[in-house]
Amino acid sequence: MRWTEKRKRPFPAATLAAISLFSILLVCGSLVVGCGGKEAVETPEGSMEPQVSVEMADESGGSLTVEGTGPSGEPVQAKVDIRREKPGEGDLGAPVYPKAQYSQDSGATARVSAEGKELHLTAADFISSDPYRTVVDWYRKKIGEPLMSLAEETTWIKSGGERSLVTVTVRVQEGKTWINIRRLDGDLDLPLPQMPNTSE
Repeated sequence: MRWTEKRKRPFPAATLAAISLFSILLVCGSLVVGCGGKEAVETPEGSMEPQVSVEMADESGGSLTVEGTGPSGEPVQAKVDIRREKPGEGDLGAPVYPKAQYSQDSGATARVSAEGKELHLTAADFISSDPYRTVVDWYRKKIGEPLMSLAEETTWIKSGGERSLVTVTVRVQEGKTWINIRRLDGDLDLPLPQMPNTSE
């Protein structure tokens, strides 16, 4: 894989949506243990979509169905199998900052399927007591210039072609430096329910 700070073509909208959905699924995955039925996210227009149906859950994860509307207004249903586990550096596809502590229960793997396509996702979060700029500089030396760099958040994206993507985000939270690593493999154009716009 090569880090893609100079990628000529933009990443597919579905790919970026998958990253957003995965973050939401990680939250859902932490809530499904011992639960069942449907959970819904309210959109600004007042409708209730997408809906998350918990089909099976235990201490290690669960199976979910996410129903909503696709980018063209078509109904979309995605099946998700999510497991809580700590992935290794090789599974994540990106280096972990030295001595960074694994954030308990942040690790997860998921398989998302929809419309005959499948996407595999792996994630984990790490925490460092080192200053934000020190961690950013370390990653800059390891993986090159970031795609985006702000005062308290920096993000890198690397691509392994049309079927693999890894993101690394370093950010400041509660006085600590957090490292979020996300990996996607498979059909990056997999159709996904649109997430509500909660920025307004």
